[in-house]
Amino acid sequence: MMKIKNLGGARSVNEYVASKLARFSSMEKDFGSLFELMFSEGENILIERMRGLKVEKTTYNEAKNDILRISSVLRRKLGVIPADAPVGIHMENSLLWIEMFWAVILCGRRPLLMNLTVPEETLRSACEMCGVKAVVADSAGNDGTVCGIEAFEAREIFEEASSLSELPSPDLRECGGEILLMTSGTTSGVKICAYGAEQLYCQIKYSFEIIKKNKLLARHYRGELKHLTFLPFYHIFGLVAVYIWFAFYSRTFVLLNDLASDTVTQTVRRRHVTHIFAVPLFWEKVYGAAMKKIRARGPATVAKFEKGMKIAEKIYSLPAVGNVLGNAFSRAAFREIRRGMFGESISFMISGGGPVPREVLRFFNLIGYRLVNGYGMTETGITSVELRNRVGDIIKGAVGRPLGGVEFSLDGNGMLSVKGKVNAKYIIENGRKHETAGFFATCDLASEEDGYYTILGRSDDLIVLSDGENINPDEAEKVFKDAGAESVCLVKKGAGAVLVAEVKRFAPPGEAAALKERLANAAGASNLRGRLSDIVITDLKLIADGDFKVSRTKIRRLLEEGAITDISGKYSGKYSGNSVAGGPEGTDGDAGGNGEADAVSDALTVKVIELMCAATGAEPSEVRPDSDFFRDLSGTSLDYFQLVSDLEREFGAGFPAGRDGEGITTAEGFAKYLKEAGV
Repeated sequence: MMKIKNLGGARSVNEYVASKLARFSSMEKDFGSLFELMFSEGENILIERMRGLKVEKTTYNEAKNDILRISSVLRRKLGVIPADAPVGIHMENSLLWIEMFWAVILCGRRPLLMNLTVPEETLRSACEMCGVKAVVADSAGNDGTVCGIEAFEAREIFEEASSLSELPSPDLRECGGEILLMTSGTTSGVKICAYGAEQLYCQIKYSFEIIKKNKLLARHYRGELKHLTFLPFYHIFGLVAVYIWFAFYSRTFVLLNDLASDTVTQTVRRRHVTHIFAVPLFWEKVYGAAMKKIRARGPATVAKFEKGMKIAEKIYSLPAVGNVLGNAFSRAAFREIRRGMFGESISFMISGGGPVPREVLRFFNLIGYRLVNGYGMTETGITSVELRNRVGDIIKGAVGRPLGGVEFSLDGNGMLSVKGKVNAKYIIENGRKHETAGFFATCDLASEEDGYYTILGRSDDLIVLSDGENINPDEAEKVFKDAGAESVCLVKKGAGAVLVAEVKRFAPPGEAAALKERLANAAGASNLRGRLSDIVITDLKLIADGDFKVSRTKIRRLLEEGAITDISGKYSGKYSGNSVAGGPEGTDGDAGGNGEADAVSDALTVKVIELMCAATGAEPSEVRPDSDFFRDLSGTSLDYFQLVSDLEREFGAGFPAGRDGEGITTAEGFAKYLKEAGV
């Protein structure tokens, strides 16, 4: 077996972890000590990233020197700002994020990790709540601010720091004492949660038992452990379970250039990533893409795959030798599937932020990977991970037992409360500061069996019907998993329950209506028969870009405001709005034309026509699918530029240039191009 690299002279992972924890135990539990230990193995690789075909690597020592220089520049820029005022960090994951994070702390300030997925008004509220006076950002607005607060651009600070000739030597005893995190925004109001070095020390200490109980978590590949930075560092899961846990032991982080599925899988394979921690939505998408490829190869391949899965499940269930034989079978039987996904370097994967569907857990674990559930909240830190080794136990979906020093408690209604030194020091909510001593009520519903806990959903999401019956939407939504919706969300509206389902944008004619029928049939065949007051089909994204999961609060509000309406009656066949066939509704339009053939028959072309009308001022009744933007609609080059900009913003696709009839100049041409681009 290849020797594990970069263990600071230790002979094994356990020896290395124990010795480094012992050093922290003997030091002050402050951020100066954490910084010193985190960057003590200076030659280890902190960051890897791909730039074209070139791999860029940055060592811990190189990053440390950057941090020292940056802190010197930042301290000067923050000079007039009160010492107790937090400094916001408004940045995406990057090496520079890590460097700015530590630079703020070394300046004696408290960083507020700003959640980039929430609306600006929520960010403003969070900044006001904790008194932020300055922000470090990837980019500032034209007025030099972020959320109305003076902003310093991180790249400019870095460039100024790079010109310093001498390496500063800050006093680590003067480091800031807290990190401030925002809740994810899936609840109705934002909270600010404060963590000190003492809480992070406990998080690191308790993570050691994970390594002891499940050796896969510490497994390296070709001597190295590499963590994919999929989760944002401003999220509790990304900050603690990804960055703090693994940077303390000077392991490597692999940065993604973007979150496209191909980028993720190729990066994992090429850089030999060993660990991926992500949210259920990520695993569901990877699972869905893999199953799509399997189904595309025909019924015989599907049958062969399903037979292999059943055999694997049976082997894994054998007492004593099940895991050994099961692993051998899975490695051989599903090698081709793994090669098309993450390859063979993956050691351990954790899902957090919500329950991952059982069929997804089953898929990953039976094909030879290890995907388990973990549990934590912004208010509590990371509190549990499923550590059992038997695959049959893992795919039950539990989040494991509480980590050492953490206690779980269920009340009579099944609501989970958490107590432990990993909990936030305090929470600021609605402008008021709350201490977190004792048990924290999570509002999550859970069940317990033999000391292992399973998360069932949110108590504040429960739908209480007029007859007094309760519906747990997390459980109820499983009924609709095979109906073909992009995503579903069950919420309370008035005295009943409403199912909101997302249909793929610009789906074929009739798909929205067909989806509604499939959902109704699924409800009728389950215990939801007669309990849904409505089914609403929408082509709006229920999970907004950057979100980890559906926000029921947001969906319920959009329903009440009328921002989400049922589209299942639209585009059920030929377009039935204003006639766009070139003449009054029911006519053939231009001579020689065919009204049925020329009619707009899908929502994609309808949308393109709407944008063409907006750019040229034409009426929809004047536009046919083959109407030329320049000749027929008298569009100018500036009008065309506006149209292309609107299309790129709407669909996220670039377009070839068009001028006076060259390139794409018709609605049907744009629609065809978009379809070929996968819209």
